[in-house]
This record gives sequence, C-alpha cells and structure tokens, in this order.
Amino acid sequence: MKDFQSYEFSLLRNITSSDVILEPFPHVVIKNALPDSFAKILKSDFPLNKFQLDTNNVRQDFSVCDLDADTEIKDEWRDFIYFHSSDHFLLQILNIFEGHFPESKKLLNFLNRKNINTGRRKIDSYSDCDILMDAQISINSPVKKSNSVRKIHVDNSNKLFSGLFYLRSPDDNSIGGDLRLYSWKENYGNKEKLKFYQEGVAEKHVNFFQEIKYDFNVLVLFPNSINALHGVTPREKTNQVRTFVNLVGLLPFEFYEKPEENFIRKKIINTRALLSKVKREVLGFRN
Repeated sequence: MKDFQSYEFSLLRNITSSDVILEPFPHVVIKNALPDSFAKILKSDFPLNKFQLDTNNVRQDFSVCDLDADTEIKDEWRDFIYFHSSDHFLLQILNIFEGHFPESKKLLNFLNRKNINTGRRKIDSYSDCDILMDAQISINSPVKKSNSVRKIHVDNSNKLFSGLFYLRSPDDNSIGGDLRLYSWKENYGNKEKLKFYQEGVAEKHVNFFQEIKYDFNVLVLFPNSINALHGVTPREKTNQVRTFVNLVGLLPFEFYEKPEENFIRKKIINTRALLSKVKREVLGFRN
C-alpha cells in the first residue's frame, strides 16, 4: 500500500481548528470539501453495483476491509478510502478538534499518547492497535415507503468521531434525508440525559438546532459524546439512492457514559412478553 502522507484529496486538507462550530456540540460542516473535479470523479465512479437496491431505505456499506478482495473499485476510490482510514487522517482530526473531545480520563490518556497505533477495522485488531479506522462507501436504498434511517440518537460510546461525506447525484430531486443536529433541553444534567436517552430520543427532551442538507461534496464531522445528538429526516418515496461516505474511528473502550436503556428496556419487553404468553397459555388451558 502506498504512503499517503502527501495525499492531496483529504477531506480536511484546508480545515483548521478555527473552522470548528461549538454549538450544539463541536463539529465542522465543510461545503466543497473536495475539488469539484475530483468529487465528480468519485460520484461518476460510485460503485452502486456493490449494493442491493430492492430494499426500502436501508443503510448498506462497503468497508475498507472489502477493498483488497475487490478488483472492480476504481483507483481514485481505493486511494480515497485507504487514506481516510489511515493514521494521517486521524492526526488531522486530532489536530482540528484538539480541546473539543469529551472530558474523560480514559479518553485523555488515549489522546495524550505520543504514538497512537492506527489499524483498519476488520483487518487489524486491538492487540496491535489503539484505534481501528474505517471509511465506508455507503448508501441508503430507494424509498418505497417514507421513513427515517436514523432517528435522534448518539453514536456508540466507543466511537471517537463520526463523519459523513455526502455525494448527492445532480439529478436527485428527492425530499428528505437531511441531517439534523440537536441539543438536550436546558438544565438537563447527566442524570437526565441518561434517564431519557434511548435510540430515537423523544423530541420533547431535545431542542432542534440545525438542519444540514444532504447535498453534493459536503462533509460533516464531529467528536462523539453523549451530547452529540443527531438524526436523519424522513425520506419521501423515491427511486433515488442516497450516496455518501461514512467515516469511523473505534476505540477498544467506552469513554463516556451511555445508559443501559437498551438492556433494561429489552428485559422489560421480554418479561411482558413472557407474562402475556403465560396468561394466554393459562387461559387456553382453562378453556
């Protein structure tokens, strides 16, 4: 694999810490993130043949781990994905968001290391690496029935950062699929955030802050935290495919507190289901 230190098409090539927007949580929104000519090459060579298009608004990914075994992906895409899952890209992220990551002892210890060993997800392992990177060629399939691919949520608590690079088709006139950023209601401390968080946070617990349009050649990137609330607006019926790149950095530990809501909720649901089953069996036996 080539040395990507001088790779010229980094999404962050012209970005500094001064571009970081602090509200509702630290993030950057970069329009025309790539030179227009190169972004058009990526769009024209987008490998739609790698995906199933007969499902309803389903997220699908082609990851860095899939590249080596695939001979059809164009070299421009191959280099782009390899760079954006490399230590060079991670270093750019760390420099831009320095001082904006969540205050966590585990995370601070990680960020203060002199050398951070970077690997690629599903290729390398944490036995040799401190963080596993991925850059996924991704789609949301055509919409047969309007819905949202992700409601209001925060990402997994071992994810250091999240990024979305949009490559909307010029002939895509569909409605929806835009990214929305939120903040917790005023005076919500950690206790309330943990109490009310679930996958698909109820809107009564949050304030809408900003909508970022799904568009061509637009990057959204942010450090992950319990405050990094975001969601995707419902897409209306369309034959168009929503195309983007998903940028990921995963740690071998969780660095912020996230509620055990899913576990507890599943327990409650399973218990109720079991009680209903017993009731039905008892009533059936009596009859």
